Amino acid sequence: MSLLNLLSLDDKDIDTVTTVVRTWARNIVSHSTASADRPPWRRR
Repeated sequence: MSLLNLLSLDDKDIDTVTTVVRTWARNIVSHSTASADRPPWRRR
């Protein structure tokens, strides 16, 4: 996404993007910690 596209987003879009990024980051963190705790065949 270009800088011009980012500048043309309104507040609602920015909130949506922020929420998505936060959720995505949280999922990655919980995934990596969860899989570190369990053997691969126990992962669900």
